[in-house]
Amino acid sequence: MTVVTELKAQGLLTPYDNDWEDFRKAYWGKPEKEDELRATRLLVLPTFIPEVLLIPVGTVGRNGETSFVYVRDEYIFLYDRLCEAYQKKTPGFVVTGDRGIGKSLFNLYGMARQFMEEKTVVYCPSGSLAAMPLIFDASGTYKLNRNYEREYLLYKPPIWCFHDTPDVWENSEKSPPNDKLGCCFLIFVSPDKKQCEPLLYGSTLPFGLLYMNPWNDADELNHFLEVQGFPEEPAYYEVVGPSIRDYLRCVEEKSSEWFKKKVQEYFTVIGGQERLAQMSRPAPILLAVTRDEDNYRGSKAKFKSPWIENLFMQEMPLFPLTLAEEIFDDFSRAGGDASTGPLFERIAGHYLTGEEWTFRHFGDFCSLKESVPGSRKFDTFAMPTVLLKITERRPYHYENVIDHLDIDHTLLAIPQNSDNALFYAVAFEVSKSKGIVVWIFQTTVISEHAGSNQGYTALQQIKEKVEKKNSKFQFRYVLVVPGAWLGEKRKVSWTLPPDQDGGHEWVRGEVYVQFIHV
Repeated sequence: MTVVTELKAQGLLTPYDNDWEDFRKAYWGKPEKEDELRATRLLVLPTFIPEVLLIPVGTVGRNGETSFVYVRDEYIFLYDRLCEAYQKKTPGFVVTGDRGIGKSLFNLYGMARQFMEEKTVVYCPSGSLAAMPLIFDASGTYKLNRNYEREYLLYKPPIWCFHDTPDVWENSEKSPPNDKLGCCFLIFVSPDKKQCEPLLYGSTLPFGLLYMNPWNDADELNHFLEVQGFPEEPAYYEVVGPSIRDYLRCVEEKSSEWFKKKVQEYFTVIGGQERLAQMSRPAPILLAVTRDEDNYRGSKAKFKSPWIENLFMQEMPLFPLTLAEEIFDDFSRAGGDASTGPLFERIAGHYLTGEEWTFRHFGDFCSLKESVPGSRKFDTFAMPTVLLKITERRPYHYENVIDHLDIDHTLLAIPQNSDNALFYAVAFEVSKSKGIVVWIFQTTVISEHAGSNQGYTALQQIKEKVEKKNSKFQFRYVLVVPGAWLGEKRKVSWTLPPDQDGGHEWVRGEVYVQFIHV
């Protein structure tokens, strides 16, 4: 007895012979369609389907009586990963990522691939069909009774259930079902993995997590625009970043002003006394999240565009401290540390000048001593021996010093990642007695790094610039760790990453640990 015949016998199914059935027929038992999809990149749909799913105009194409979804490389990659997980008996996956990059459209692609293999599929859509799950098999397309429960689908092997997570979960106590896992191979798509935390962390059968990458590939984007009939407008992309939904809105409006206004309004509201929690989260507005399987979060985040990053850095000092902290924390929850480098430079500046305004309460500096003289391995020495007290802050000049030293700004923006684990931010202290002090901050608690020559090359060039202006200079390296470590009296060690390419001298200097309370 099949899933469908048993559900029919229980009176839980109603035939649903419309465009959804046409969609099933177009791909059912036709494995040759996979090669066609890879060649054309067009998943053909009846026109009705995008409309009932409330898919924004522009993200699907129109061609007479049919619509089509552009098959991104991401869809092919994610589907292959889901197949691997299914074979390993993973109960399901949450597919997350930025809004407007095509997660809901991926469901349609995944269903078509299952149809080609003649696999029974359950689909829980959003939009006007949110309360009406559909089931597809060889005999046709059916509506499942609204009161169905997933234990009815407890079959081996589990059938695939594509679930377009409703936004209502964000604002209510509802959550994904957590007591019927293992009945289906569940695929949830959601712009915010927080919606699916019960599946990821609150279950004895934890789900996998996959981040869908935004539209970073220029060739793929241009091909998509070509088949859609949209013009290529690089200037819009520089403003809105890799959100195809925002990009197409700019094209339709023939301007990016609407997006700029949206971001400006966001800054205006949070710049007042309204709490950030009362607004939509900033990540979809400011950040783009990219899959990064080397990161423990599974992703990393960066500003969507140079325009947004520049605006953010202008506005940030004007925010109340509590709001600044909430934004900082929210960026971290978004899946990466996009803002940490630029923000940390400003934090360092305010700390060294002794100004009242700051993002965090910083602890004292403690010395780190080489475990073996001449090595790059440092460990704690008589912690907490305080060498630099808060009252000993020195004047700090950032932009002026950069201009004065004729330092290329790109030297200060090397990303802290597996390719360069040496520093996160660089700050400059100007002192009559000490000359110029270059502060190199590294925010990590990892003691071993891979590293590359990028960071060492940058610091060597900075040293040469400083040396030309003032023969008196110092380099100070600061490892920043959680403040709780001080109270716990943990040992702290830091191994400066090796120069894998060789031939690049480490600019030697004093090494400290600083405890930051987050």
